[in-house]
Amino acid sequence: MDSFQFYAFNLLANPDARKAAELYHSIFGFPILMANESHAELEIHTGTRLIFSRPKKLCPVEPGTLTLLCKDFFLEGLSEFQIESKATETYWSFLDPWNNRIWLYISQELSLTKVQK
Repeated sequence: MDSFQFYAFNLLANPDARKAAELYHSIFGFPILMANESHAELEIHTGTRLIFSRPKKLCPVEPGTLTLLCKDFFLEGLSEFQIESKATETYWSFLDPWNNRIWLYISQELSLTKVQK
């Protein structure tokens, strides 16, 4: 499974993601990488992030969300998943058969093979 690596834990933060980041920073000491009202990221280990997001139309976030860093990604390999949204060229959102959300983050440094459907 060289094409995927774990990237982040995603949690809700409503109404202000900055407050969630500050709380987790003060309790656990995780460095805050960025924080604004709708989105905040902390580094919990090198390369692993804790992300707090406020749900938005193009960024639906809820409990049961997994984010994976991706390379050499083939759309047809995810036929069991429902494509829910494509927020940008670098983010894809899928729902698995149990309605868990999977975000695939395509790194600019990694190659992406797009397959036409």
